[in-house]
Amino acid sequence: MGSIPKLAFRRLQYSFKTNAGTYSHTLEKGFADLESKFVGVMKRLGEIIHVAKTGGVAQSLATEDHATLCEYIFIHMIRVPAALDPVRKGIEEIGNAVEQDFGLPKDPDEDQRWTVYALANIGAKFGPKAQDLLMRKIMRIEFFPRTKTSIITCDNPVVRAGNPGGLVFPETQVFFPLDQRSFVRLHGSGADWQLQDQRDLSIADNFNAMIIDVTQEEAYCSDPVHLQGLLRKRGIEATIVPPKFRDRPLGNQRN
Repeated sequence: MGSIPKLAFRRLQYSFKTNAGTYSHTLEKGFADLESKFVGVMKRLGEIIHVAKTGGVAQSLATEDHATLCEYIFIHMIRVPAALDPVRKGIEEIGNAVEQDFGLPKDPDEDQRWTVYALANIGAKFGPKAQDLLMRKIMRIEFFPRTKTSIITCDNPVVRAGNPGGLVFPETQVFFPLDQRSFVRLHGSGADWQLQDQRDLSIADNFNAMIIDVTQEEAYCSDPVHLQGLLRKRGIEATIVPPKFRDRPLGNQRN
């Protein structure tokens, strides 16, 4: 477990070695551009929430910020280990079969290259449609008192609930953690924008429980002791990992 600003990462997760022997970081740079836009969205959203907290009339989120937030949520459906690892496993199995049937040497760099290509193609093919479907849902931002609770996130942070058929159905809800004190809920149909100064802390507990359920290997929280308590309530033992170890590869257990 660790703090949200110091998440673990896998080195060269979205990069691959080219035939020339150098590494291509094109996809990672694309993610970085979107993340930079998201930082701006969060800054403006923070200002809107501050107005609401102080009794003012909060303005709606700008259309372009709404679009960026929905794109950011979609990216976290496909760039996470839960989505990427099965793709890599399938490609590695093909490589193993080729090696066995034809006697050709297996090339891990080739496996990584095709995995990244597959991820890029998924994003290009389904990204705009998924973003549009997310934007057609009602957006509700739940934010909580600063000292009362702590929202957690994980290595698989987009929670889908309701109709298992997909985003196209109004019954399908999507939840995503924004920061330590807020999360977004997309539900129903419509362009409505809702901002909720939430004082019912059971809402945060329910959200955190959903995040724990979809966690693959690691969960993160600004208050690791709080997270450890949540995990224990669900029968999961975990250890607190100091921030200086956050750049290690993800392990095989929930931390």
